[in-house]
Amino acid sequence: MIEFKNVSLYYGKNRILKDVSFRCEKGKITAIIGKNGAGKTSCLKCLMGEKRFSGEILLEGKDIKALSKIQRAQRISYLSQTLPDTSFTVQELTALGRRPYQKGVRKLSSEDEEIIRSAMKAAGVISFSERSVNTLSGGEKQRAYLSMVLAQETDVIALDEASTYMDAAVENEMYDIIQSLSRNYGKTIILVTHNLTRMVNDADEIVVLNEGEVRAQMSSDQARKTSLIEEMFGVKKYVIEGETIVYL
Repeated sequence: MIEFKNVSLYYGKNRILKDVSFRCEKGKITAIIGKNGAGKTSCLKCLMGEKRFSGEILLEGKDIKALSKIQRAQRISYLSQTLPDTSFTVQELTALGRRPYQKGVRKLSSEDEEIIRSAMKAAGVISFSERSVNTLSGGEKQRAYLSMVLAQETDVIALDEASTYMDAAVENEMYDIIQSLSRNYGKTIILVTHNLTRMVNDADEIVVLNEGEVRAQMSSDQARKTSLIEEMFGVKKYVIEGETIVYL
């Protein structure tokens, strides 16, 4: 379980996060939503140790500030919204996911190789595994970096707008992978997204941020019944076939 307890973050004199507190249950999908500038990405950067903050973030009850970079990388993986170009092939990039478990320049073991291949298969990148990342489309690049994250084999996976550049079909595949990681492998998923429709249908818990503060934390079932999302985002809610929620 991940727990944010009174987390505050400043950029200069500007307070970006204001005593943010919420929980991400083990093995569940928690979606963080909010308008641009609400503090969604900042929460993930605090989790990954990229920003200095006050308050606490606990992993299974232990303060993550006490973890070394290697220990954190063995427990939490992160797919950033900003993905750098690189001349690495997709397979070489995926192999970087095994770095936290290697000492020195040790060669990849047969187990590492199998994990890398399984990650590429799950992310749907086998067909272009020998291509350089800097030759890929935006959606292909996101899947390549997802492959690296999967090869890292962490219990907690943080995803920041992981499907931004994907067409509808590939985006559906991405969310199917996320669902499988939680339902079939017990991974704890923290997902920042603007896709309100997928969020309310796929996530277990929803954290609503507004101007750096937690406006609400609720289950997806509660989100279906409340008008908070419609009011905040100026959208309309439709129910398809009595079950699926669509926001337009």
